[in-house]
Amino acid sequence: MTKVAVIFADGCEEVEGLSVVDVLRRLNVECDMVGLHSKEVDGDHHIKLTCDKVVDESLLDYDLVAFPGGMTGSANLRDDEKLRDLMVKRHEAGKWDAAMCAAPRALARYGVLKDAEFTCYPGIEEECEKYDPSAHFSERITVTDKEHKVLTSRGPVTAWAFAYAIAEALGVDTKQLKHGMLYDYLADNIKPESQVPNPSFSEIMKDFFFAPFKWNARSTRKEFWVSYAIQFVISIIIGTIELLALLPYTTVDTNGTGWTKPVSSITITFIIINVIVAILLIWLKLGLLGVAVRRLHDTNHEGWWILLYLVPFGWIFIIYFMILPTVEKPVRWGNYLFTK
Repeated sequence: MTKVAVIFADGCEEVEGLSVVDVLRRLNVECDMVGLHSKEVDGDHHIKLTCDKVVDESLLDYDLVAFPGGMTGSANLRDDEKLRDLMVKRHEAGKWDAAMCAAPRALARYGVLKDAEFTCYPGIEEECEKYDPSAHFSERITVTDKEHKVLTSRGPVTAWAFAYAIAEALGVDTKQLKHGMLYDYLADNIKPESQVPNPSFSEIMKDFFFAPFKWNARSTRKEFWVSYAIQFVISIIIGTIELLALLPYTTVDTNGTGWTKPVSSITITFIIINVIVAILLIWLKLGLLGVAVRRLHDTNHEGWWILLYLVPFGWIFIIYFMILPTVEKPVRWGNYLFTK
């Protein structure tokens, strides 16, 4: 029979732990409330919780162990060496582990998030990535990494989504319960306002010039086309300046065949000007490439689609991608650079 343990520590977010217990028990999944040090737990909002048992070796027998968040509660989970050892053993045995809100930092410190995709409460990802730089942060409501057997979610309001994701990861059908608890009604009727940001010109310039290699992010349609215009205009200006700067090093062919550059006229200045121009043009192209890849992510497409540019008439498809509207939901490549 499938068994789940939810670990409660002093300072935990009560709703995040109890939502999991509530949903799983409604689904007839055996779910134990396990206190970190005691059966009596004082939650972050001073709701007294009475658990079924205290953390011991039996934690290794559960199909999934879930951590609720809370800054104090998750810190208690993170710093407990006994719990850490048990969770590492579970992970090595291929068992499911789940954490939400601030609690993914505990999994990160344990090493459980190695190479895994995860989400967490905004800002906690910095601590998680400090513990384990190989972890991949996402802004999705819940992230179920089946390969690494890790399930995470964002915060108190996503507790129900977290609970249902846990049940579904364990192969439990949640459709009927979602309908009975009006969860599907809630999901269908919450209509957020447009989430497409409107970057300023200075923000676009900053991302274009200083973040050409930050591809794991998004760019709006406006950001791409403004960036395209920027590189087009600057390329023309650079070309014009180069032409004027190199006039002293050119002569007119008296036979009327055009401009010539006598070898004797090539000087250090001539070489430096050409090198500078080449570097600037390359940097402009890299800047536009970075924005284009992020624009693909903004439409929920892999950045590798940019390679279509190398295929005959592939540029037509690139233009099509660039004019697509923003996907107004989290994507796995992160958020917009100018919002960070």
